[in-house]
Amino acid sequence: MFRVLRSGRAAVLVVQTPTMRGLDVQTHRCLADIAYQSGFEVVRIGTRKLDGNRRMMPVSQIANSDSRIERRMHNEHVIGLWKP
Repeated sequence: MFRVLRSGRAAVLVVQTPTMRGLDVQTHRCLADIAYQSGFEVVRIGTRKLDGNRRMMPVSQIANSDSRIERRMHNEHVIGLWKP
């Protein structure tokens, strides 16, 4: 992204924090660190709540609140980057 984005432009990443084997993987922080090391300025990392009725991920037609996807898919992180 850094190579192809023009200077003075923004990039926005939307990611989720996966849960793997019970551990909360902080993907948004890892990606922000990588972006910073690549030359981007990290403007902000925001969090927004996902509306359970409007998810784009496929979910079972059977209402099962104990399913693995239902336990982990509640928030997404928005990373704002700026290329100086």
